[in-house]
Amino acid sequence: MQIEEAIIRLLPIVDNDAYTDQFRDACKVAVDALKKQIPKKPYHDDAVGVPNGCPFCDTLVLPDEDFCPSCGQAIDWS
Repeated sequence: MQIEEAIIRLLPIVDNDAYTDQFRDACKVAVDALKKQIPKKPYHDDAVGVPNGCPFCDTLVLPDEDFCPSCGQAIDWS
């Protein structure tokens, strides 16, 4: 099963009141963690001079890092 498929299967549980709050919360945490495994490109804003910021939490990410050191978001340097 691919990451995207797992997210699609978990999302209906997150919004379904038939499940306990604890189970829905656990599924939401799992969805958030899975989303961070999908690499995203860092942003670079020359206007403000912000170098290589994490697209999720805005933390500085160095070019030799594959994941944000703060939140764990996978970074796509291609």
